[in-house]
Amino acid sequence: MTNRVVRERFSVRTRPVHVGGASAEGYDVVGAGNVRGARPDYASTVGIVRGQTMGWLRALVGVVLVAAPGAPMRLAGNDEPSAASLLLMRTIGIRDLVIGLGTVAAAGAGAVDDERRWISAAMASDTLDTVVSLASLRSIGKRDALAAAGLALVFVCGDLEARRHASDRSPTLT
Repeated sequence: MTNRVVRERFSVRTRPVHVGGASAEGYDVVGAGNVRGARPDYASTVGIVRGQTMGWLRALVGVVLVAAPGAPMRLAGNDEPSAASLLLMRTIGIRDLVIGLGTVAAAGAGAVDDERRWISAAMASDTLDTVVSLASLRSIGKRDALAAAGLALVFVCGDLEARRHASDRSPTLT
């Protein structure tokens, strides 16, 4: 199979291939099966969480918390939330909306260093949310504390993956 055919039929990425101590430009072919001389790039077959995806998800959560701050509390089975609780949920929503849109804007502009900063800020926020949720175990109850910590931890994992992906593309890395 010629290189032209491989490029047309499969998702191809060019990168150096090292064979027996010699280097040559080679092709990583995704989905090509057993094409001679091609190495499948298995990592590309796994969905990668990107900063822009995490940013949009965070912004969506922010909009929901600003527009309907009592909904998550009612879903948790709590009584009608107090005005102070609604205000707290709205401020959390504003925080998530700002961090999410900042991440989306940086990712959309291709500003990898800025994207990494926004993702790092999101990760710090989510990590602290996890810790504070676990520290509140006695005051808010085991079920609510673990649910809040678990949700925040899911976002931490997404942030870590998005930051890793942004670091992989970073022009400042050597």
